Amino acid sequence: MKGILPILLFLTVIIGGCTSNDLQSVFPSAESYPKLEKYPFTVETMNTAINQDTEEFSIFFKVTNVSDNAVSPDEFAFQWPEYVFDNAETAYQIVKNKIVDSEKDTSLEENEYAVELSLEPLPNKETKYIQIPFYITPDLYKDGYPFPLTEPETEQLVTGDLRLNNISIENEIIRFVVEDGHPEANYRHIAYMFHITEDKQVVYPLFTRTDSKKDGLHVELEFARKLQLPTTFFVQRTTVSLPNWRYSFQIPVS
Repeated sequence: MKGILPILLFLTVIIGGCTSNDLQSVFPSAESYPKLEKYPFTVETMNTAINQDTEEFSIFFKVTNVSDNAVSPDEFAFQWPEYVFDNAETAYQIVKNKIVDSEKDTSLEENEYAVELSLEPLPNKETKYIQIPFYITPDLYKDGYPFPLTEPETEQLVTGDLRLNNISIENEIIRFVVEDGHPEANYRHIAYMFHITEDKQVVYPLFTRTDSKKDGLHVELEFARKLQLPTTFFVQRTTVSLPNWRYSFQIPVS
């Protein structure tokens, strides 16, 4: 698998004289999930390993494109804290991380890659689990969220944290309702830009009509000519940055 490896951003914190609450406040607590699911992508724990020579505890996470399309490590930017904590609030430092793709690990498919975190010190016998909070920024959506359109009527389509409901295509007009899962969508107005692709060309609508209601933003777009199916429709936020998806994994230690 080819692709530029992402820079996994580390947030540096000073541990001297700090409590676990001080350190964890940098990465606010989040509900633990067995698997992160933002269609068409998932992130889940693969396994753990102990390296007695380096006295490091490694945790492996797997990123998968469930639509079976190839996935590249540069599509997401991971942000990890410098320190994580176990059930007894013992601190562990994340000393290194690296990407493992299908070229390096034959157990991975082309639509998968792994992230390896190495922690110090080794867990002790009383450690039951280690909590790993993190952020993910979906850089692959910087030019818009793609929605494949194949039918004139579609009840719902989901890409990442954007949901389109009640999609209807009639000649040159498309209507739908935007349900936005962006962290800022609940308390501020978010504006959008819409377009389709035809023969690798970007086509914008002639007219855009919107109406904000309780169930989301109702949108009607009118293009210059009849829409031909199948096509790919794009929704791009124009007034906010890409979201930082906040998650936390509780990693059992046996």
